[in-house]
Amino acid sequence: MDAYGSLMPVLEVTVHGCSNLKNISYFTKLHPYVWLNYVGLEFRTTTHRGGGMNPKYGQKFYFRLIEDVDQLDVQVYSKSTVTSDSCIGSGRVYLGTVLSTGHDETAWPIVDKRNRYAGEVRLTMQLLHSQIQQPRILPSAPPSRTESSENGDLPILSGAINNASINSIVENIGLFIFNKALEYIGLKLFGRK
Repeated sequence: MDAYGSLMPVLEVTVHGCSNLKNISYFTKLHPYVWLNYVGLEFRTTTHRGGGMNPKYGQKFYFRLIEDVDQLDVQVYSKSTVTSDSCIGSGRVYLGTVLSTGHDETAWPIVDKRNRYAGEVRLTMQLLHSQIQQPRILPSAPPSRTESSENGDLPILSGAINNASINSIVENIGLFIFNKALEYIGLKLFGRK
């Protein structure tokens, strides 16, 4: 049983915007967007066309938490119509504060590929406790273990997956569909691309 009983909370992440982004586009304004990744579940904000070095978003995303996974990866890109999108910077968001207090509002630093400061991403995170008990999908399996990748940066989940992990993955798929539906409705209502 996990720390929340049989309920794993949903993490609501609001991407407010970025500040002091490194200017990687010398001829045009930056068109930035933020990419979030939680255990392979990925979401991105809309592109802030002409947002420059201080874009604003105010977009919310939802992730069902998985036991023993306490970080979220963030990357900021600049959209390009001519070449592939350029990575401005990336960083890791640690969930310790939001897991212990239920709320965290922080500007997280990002670094470029040379590990130099490339700006900040402003996030508000809060836990939303589900009132519905997770269904049992499989009989108990040994808990998963975490190994580090070759470069030691990102964890690799391997071994058997426990019930909470499977349920969280299934619910994350549902949240992915929910987030995409919200994005589609927002695009249709406000005519955004």
